[in-house]
Amino acid sequence: MILLLLILGVLGFAGFNVFGKTRLHKCLMVLFALLFIISGTLIVLNDRNDFGMRQIVEKKQINLVSSSGQKELPVLLYQPLGDSTEKIYLYQTNDKKELQKTGTDQVTNKLNTTAKEAVLTQETHYWEYKSGVYNLLFGISGNDHKYASQTNTFALPKTWQVLSVTEAKALATYMKEHQKELATSSVSYVQEKLKTLLATSPTLSEKEQQEAVQKFTAEFQQKTISEVLTQINK
Repeated sequence: MILLLLILGVLGFAGFNVFGKTRLHKCLMVLFALLFIISGTLIVLNDRNDFGMRQIVEKKQINLVSSSGQKELPVLLYQPLGDSTEKIYLYQTNDKKELQKTGTDQVTNKLNTTAKEAVLTQETHYWEYKSGVYNLLFGISGNDHKYASQTNTFALPKTWQVLSVTEAKALATYMKEHQKELATSSVSYVQEKLKTLLATSPTLSEKEQQEAVQKFTAEFQQKTISEVLTQINK
């Protein structure tokens, strides 16, 4: 609609400028010139400053599984960009076989490593027209529900690791090469921890002992990963 008004302003101004003789024609010429100027200005404002539009937010939560593909090694991967101040996060969901990645166009990524479950909260901002009038005027440009920005908040338990793709590959190689040694060390670590626990709490139920074993196993895994990463990054 705004384009039609712009064209009408141009044609009207040109027509009355060439053929206008009377004072009325000159007044109409001025009116069409104003129509052209106002229409052009509104088009520029809509294009550059989203005039006539407002932002809406679409929010969704996505349950995450380890990006490593291994439940026993919960990892969120990232790929650094440029000078490493920006990152693309590579995450895995149950309903997708391939890793998903965050974007780079007006995207903010946040990490929360104190959550109980691994969840990604996506808040995507879009521009939409404030009313049907604005949509009628500018809707021909096809920019209704235009993407504005996105915030990704990764909520992860403490047992999860956030690793670069390079670190993850090096870690996987190390774990594979030292698989037997790590398995033996893990058993020894858990048994020693459990023995100490039972010495102070001999009345623990079988369920409580199983929970303790899971906790100690996770502790050993985190400790091992931390030590390996320290060696890798030397």
